[in-house]
Amino acid sequence: MEDLSQLLREWGPLAVFCVVLIEQLGAPLPTLPLLLLAGALAGNAGRLGGHEILAATAGSLVGAWVWFLLGRRYGGRVLGLLCKVSLSPDACVRQTELAFEKRGPLALVIARFVPGLALLAPPVAGGVGMSNGAFAAWQGLAAMLYAVAGIGGGVLFYEQFNVALDWFSRHLGWSAGIVLAVVALMVALRYAKRVSGRKIRRMTPQQLAHALASKDPPLVLDARSMLSRKTDARSLPGAMAVDLDDSSAIDALPAGRRFITYCACPNDASAVELARRMQRAGRRKVSVLQGGLDGWTAWKGD
Repeated sequence: MEDLSQLLREWGPLAVFCVVLIEQLGAPLPTLPLLLLAGALAGNAGRLGGHEILAATAGSLVGAWVWFLLGRRYGGRVLGLLCKVSLSPDACVRQTELAFEKRGPLALVIARFVPGLALLAPPVAGGVGMSNGAFAAWQGLAAMLYAVAGIGGGVLFYEQFNVALDWFSRHLGWSAGIVLAVVALMVALRYAKRVSGRKIRRMTPQQLAHALASKDPPLVLDARSMLSRKTDARSLPGAMAVDLDDSSAIDALPAGRRFITYCACPNDASAVELARRMQRAGRRKVSVLQGGLDGWTAWKGD
């Protein structure tokens, strides 16, 4: 912590800009403690931290703009890349899409304060066609509020922050152990959820085409969010949209039928989650389309 304090003293706003930029680009850096520390140092010096706030805002906006442009150009492939390093791709993509469905551009502001969603929101905004001006305004507001919350909090409570730093420095060993144990538990739980999704049966596009041509075709269920369906008009033959959060719709599905779920998300995450919830509701004959909508489209050659 002393080394970090020295870095901020020597490089000031430039260090804040670089760290926030790298975090927004995807590095797992805890920027909020750094912003609090930068604010506390400014408070100790009798300053309000205005330069640090501007630097943090600029770093966050520049990093988010990169992902926004990539999301506009490459769409779902960018989300797939980001979620390959996530332990809960079903949550990271779907929660971001649901936030945009319910709150529109305001979702950019909310997402900046939610770990995981802050990285996903800009490419989702690009993928759904948000204009450059709207993105700059809303993401700029999000970045500024995040910077003000962190650095402003450090300025206002710099005395308490100094006391906390002193306590942690004197109890560094076991306090760090507790933090690491909590992180390890979270990782283990999320990894277990991902592994459980692999146990659900998969069906290739070729197998699905054969099943659809049989005398007893399965019922195909589209597990994509409403936003995803609006921005991508593709669908499978005879598919029925089912919101995986709508338990009444799942309960209304005919018992005894075969089902195939699909989505257009990394690792078939939403389709797996819908299949898991259907199984809990007693619909045991459910499989997931391997590769989802993209896999089907590629196989069909469309």
